[in-house]
Amino acid sequence: MIKDGLYHRDVWLPGLKLGSKPIKVNYTLHAQEAALTDRLGKIELNDYIIPVDFDIIEVEIKNSNLYKMVLRKSYNDTCDITIVIQVDSLNVKTVWLNEKSDSHKTLNKSRYIQAPK
Repeated sequence: MIKDGLYHRDVWLPGLKLGSKPIKVNYTLHAQEAALTDRLGKIELNDYIIPVDFDIIEVEIKNSNLYKMVLRKSYNDTCDITIVIQVDSLNVKTVWLNEKSDSHKTLNKSRYIQAPK
């Protein structure tokens, strides 16, 4: 059983496998607006995503179940796309672009569950 809380790939992630079948996602109004106003350019949203094409950045576990995932993958030559998806509803809560060179060196690791000893 996985402990409830937040996990980040730069701290420790439990062993999770992403599926290879396309899944239909729903974009919240917030996500749709974010796609239109991103500082790095307009984001084209796809109705389907293939989870295995993404890297897992962060997950949230609630009541021993996978609740939320933050996923990132290449978007174009200069940017990656990051999506935040609520797993049970397949609602994409928000999206944004990151420059490929952005490695988030300001990560507050104390917010996340540490690797078991």
